[in-house]
Amino acid sequence: MAFETGAAQGRQSPIRAAFKAALPAVVVAATLAFAAPAAATQYFLDYASMNTNTDGVMKKNGQVVQNLEMAPVKFTAFYGTGNTPQTGAIGGSFTLIGWCVDIYHSIQMGNIDLKYDNKYDLETNSKYTSNTPWYGESDLTDAQIDQVGRLVHYGTSLYVANAATNALKLSAIQGAIWTVINKPQGYSFESTMSGMYSQNVSNKSYVNDLISKYSGADYDDYVPMNIGVDVMFLTETGKYGTKNAHQSFAFVPEPATWALMILGFGGAGAMLRRQRKYAAAT
Repeated sequence: MAFETGAAQGRQSPIRAAFKAALPAVVVAATLAFAAPAAATQYFLDYASMNTNTDGVMKKNGQVVQNLEMAPVKFTAFYGTGNTPQTGAIGGSFTLIGWCVDIYHSIQMGNIDLKYDNKYDLETNSKYTSNTPWYGESDLTDAQIDQVGRLVHYGTSLYVANAATNALKLSAIQGAIWTVINKPQGYSFESTMSGMYSQNVSNKSYVNDLISKYSGADYDDYVPMNIGVDVMFLTETGKYGTKNAHQSFAFVPEPATWALMILGFGGAGAMLRRQRKYAAAT
């Protein structure tokens, strides 16, 4: 997903010839998806910002195909009904830390006013280079989905604790999420950040080492997870929102957001479609 700074000026084409802030779209592991397909929960992403000092590259079979920023996106969001945050918002705004799961999409930073929903679970990878959906998706395994969910939770906890202090780990977590989902198709993600982490280790080397650990088979040695924490999967309503091609983010809902959703649907049981719980790391 491409990220651009400044206020949004309408919708952008998913791919440009070259753009530095190309972030394969932001997140999410679908651990929890609400509502029946005909009555998806609606989210309005009102404003977006991110750390733009997290340079990296996406490679296809070893060849660089895209420059990108490896970082989560901080959204100001509303939960509700209707077509805009002003017509149907339930309660006030809340912060949503979004993590990208799909690639070759774009979104601008600043004022965006985009409508998302949770109509689809995370089931496939998703990538395409035009407004025509890409239908070459591959099914994700339960192991891939669960690993992404754990990464989303861990990354969000680091962001909330101190986004600035944990910037390098956050970059590595975003890179690992893309790696878990897209490595089988020959994609890899590497940091190109400048500067030194320590006297003998560069920021780039530190982040790339963490990407390898976080996306590896023994990721649970490095990525803790609390019991019973759910992750939600959102896709953009309308333009890209199909099961096989979407612009999507994963995030851990705040307690206040859960309360609003439960009130809006008259009970959690009516809106649960699938739920996975993550076990604690040992």
